[in-house]
Amino acid sequence: MEMMGRCVFGVLLTLAMIGCGSGTAPVKVQPTVTPAAQTVKATLEQVAESGELGSGAEELQKALEEMKASDPAKADALLSDFESLKNSSGASAKSKAKAMLGKM
Repeated sequence: MEMMGRCVFGVLLTLAMIGCGSGTAPVKVQPTVTPAAQTVKATLEQVAESGELGSGAEELQKALEEMKASDPAKADALLSDFESLKNSSGASAKSKAKAMLGKM
């Protein structure tokens, strides 16, 4: 009887140890970052359609600033246009956004 108890204990101990294994290694996932130029283009397309910049102004300005790293000349030109776009609405905003898209 004592032998059977030891066997049962051994089996349980073995199963417990197997359950504590590390299994597979965790998978590292990189967050997706949208390139600044894509953000600028998407925001300008939205303004060209709606005529309103609204809350997208900060996001657009930030993306234009980020563009300076990859294309400083284009970013500076678009930032200059952005200042006038910020102060416009309706048909004027649509027109300025379309012009900015043409520079992309």
